[in-house]
Amino acid sequence: ARMASLRAFVALAIHLSMPFHQMDVEAAFLNAKMDVELYMDVPKGYTPRRGRNSLRMCRALYGYKQASRLWWQEFDRHARQLGFEPVDAENCVYVRVREAGDMTYLLLYVDDVLIASPSQAAIDEVKDELAAAWSMTDLGEAKFILGISITRNDAGALLSQTAYIDSLVHRFPLSTNRP
Repeated sequence: ARMASLRAFVALAIHLSMPFHQMDVEAAFLNAKMDVELYMDVPKGYTPRRGRNSLRMCRALYGYKQASRLWWQEFDRHARQLGFEPVDAENCVYVRVREAGDMTYLLLYVDDVLIASPSQAAIDEVKDELAAAWSMTDLGEAKFILGISITRNDAGALLSQTAYIDSLVHRFPLSTNRP
């Protein structure tokens, strides 16, 4: 998902007064199976079977150029099995419509998943469905995602990137510079 899609997702959830929760997929890229036959050199300290000088990769590894695509394909396949369909404008934002017309939304951003629905029960159901497929950390109601702090109030919500800006100031010596 693009950053604009994330902002639109949050704005939609706030506009419709929906709670939205966040989950983190642990070692997301390792959940994706390779779609090509690929071999790698034996890492130092590992002793392969006799006569072998390389290892076949069965799972995508971080750093492999196709790892993101393979993980997205794995997530997309599972989301569709759960009844979610990607929206036309963004293939990492999904919607599931139930018989009663209730809608549940998913947003995938690398290994972070946002879930929004008018019903807390629907959110919990999706959390359980995703946790059954992958090892995940339930982060509860979304408060901080991708450097954006989210504070909900009666009037809506406040989105702030203060923490991200502070990290940039500390990362690059900008504190003594003048505008």
